Amino acid sequence: MKYIMLLIILSICHSSFADDLNTFVEKSLQITVEKDSVIALASYKNISNENIYILKDRPNIYIYLNNKSVDFIGVIYKRSEPTIDDYQKIPPKGKAFRKFDITNYFYFKQGLHTYKAVLTGGYVDPIKDVFFYGKSKTIFFNYKTDKKPIHDN
Repeated sequence: MKYIMLLIILSICHSSFADDLNTFVEKSLQITVEKDSVIALASYKNISNENIYILKDRPNIYIYLNNKSVDFIGVIYKRSEPTIDDYQKIPPKGKAFRKFDITNYFYFKQGLHTYKAVLTGGYVDPIKDVFFYGKSKTIFFNYKTDKKPIHDN
């Protein structure tokens, strides 16, 4: 009986700890350099027991050089609040991936530099209209370019 009570208490503690973290999505980030392009691959795994929804757009990735934010120079446009059609549903234990070229999104300096990329950890549930906190993912990558950045805006 004591063993069963201990298991119940541990499961309640584990459950409340997970709820405190509000972690419903495990995220990962990879950055590769292919020819002259910086390619980001973000993956998402639903670790909750219910459906989650992630935006179909490019995820929120921030780039840093020497602990200073690298300017975003991609196209910036004003858009309305996203609707449910702007989200991809991921069932429990399901996964989703986003792969995109970020070369012209950020002001990468000429020469060889080590950059820090951060994929934000938060998650907005469009059904419940609630923001859940999660752990961001940080990786470092080297990128060398002799090109001047293209400004789109």
